[in-house]
Amino acid sequence: MSTYKIDPGSIHRPSLRDGAVGVVHYRHDNSVGSATALSFYGSLDGENFCLIETFANTADVLKEIALCPYIAVTTGTNNERVLSNFSTSDDFGASEVRLNETR
Repeated sequence: MSTYKIDPGSIHRPSLRDGAVGVVHYRHDNSVGSATALSFYGSLDGENFCLIETFANTADVLKEIALCPYIAVTTGTNNERVLSNFSTSDDFGASEVRLNETR
């Protein structure tokens, strides 16, 4: 099993050798003024991404999801994005997303 932090706008490639299921942990920053919802995206081709889940800006979340060959997390809630829409300048504040490939 591997657990890693997903940085804003970065594209991650889960190994999928342990299967295609993972656990996402969204740790919400509760500090004053932190109002960033984060969205988790997946893609089969690395170019066209679909929204898997949006995490509200109000609480921590721990959720099992099906993994795709390409994974990204960013601010915003668009249903679809292309690779060029992701930016490493997105700011999650002190919030963070971690992914664990479970099986």
